[in-house]
Amino acid sequence: MSNEKTLESYLNILGFKKPTEVQARVFSSAIEKKNLVVQSVTGTGKTYAFLIPIFACLKNDIKDLQVVITSPTRELARQIYEMAKPLAEHDNVDVRLYVGGDNLEKAKARLEVSNPQIAIGTPGRIRQLSLEYGLLNVFRATTFIIDEADMTMDSGFLPLIAEIVSQGKEGASFQVYSATIPQATEPFLKKYLSNPVFIEVNKKDLTPLNISH
Repeated sequence: MSNEKTLESYLNILGFKKPTEVQARVFSSAIEKKNLVVQSVTGTGKTYAFLIPIFACLKNDIKDLQVVITSPTRELARQIYEMAKPLAEHDNVDVRLYVGGDNLEKAKARLEVSNPQIAIGTPGRIRQLSLEYGLLNVFRATTFIIDEADMTMDSGFLPLIAEIVSQGKEGASFQVYSATIPQATEPFLKKYLSNPVFIEVNKKDLTPLNISH
């Protein structure tokens, strides 16, 4: 099955007739595992811009951590998790959510048995489970998604993100998504994203049809 057909099949699962502008521009680079910096405002469809290629590229036979997705708040992380669930259920992929306030002991006990294929969570909890407890196998991850980078920086989580991604597998790809790209994030981007593809999409670039979903 070609990449294009695979991507189409995931759009069909979600009931989308065609990708939004940001999705169409991200898909090809994400499938090729390029480093990405995507500046796109809320409502442009950027969450599925990274989720669909993740599922298209995931190695379902590898029952270990492959993708780490961080978001600065519990609510946003939970939202990404809920959006990933229909794709995970379709492909029988193990996706788990790690945020503060959830049952830590239960998460630890489950990790002692097995790792998820995709981990979604807040920087603090992801770092805690990987670095402090040594249970979440971030060192095996080949793709890192940093969502809402501007909020992540404003919340003071960028040092935690740096600790997390520095554990990643050699040659891992990094994708950064944000409504704005603050100048203060440049040292981080330069350190971890070699030759990134920059994509910028604003709401004014979208037709009403594209933003309907």
